[in-house]
Amino acid sequence: MDLEQQLFERYVTIVKENQDFLDNSLKKANLPKLFLTSVPKGYENAQHKIMIVGRETKNWLTGLKDFQYDEQGIQLLMDKSSKIQADLSLVY
Repeated sequence: MDLEQQLFERYVTIVKENQDFLDNSLKKANLPKLFLTSVPKGYENAQHKIMIVGRETKNWLTGLKDFQYDEQGIQLLMDKSSKIQADLSLVY
């Protein structure tokens, strides 16, 4: 199992453990979603390994309708993070 899959499964476990809290957070208008990073290319071999988990910023996901913290939602968050990482790597 690769690191991306391991991370996904860990996110699923954490979300299930905090499901009530996360479901309640979805009831708040315009509250940012979680920022769940994916595993960047080359991460396994990187000298310094840093991953940031928190709330998304700049309203990347506030417009999502019917978002749920489930496996599909977690994958969506990880995919969005991966796209943002790729976009930022083009800038730097």
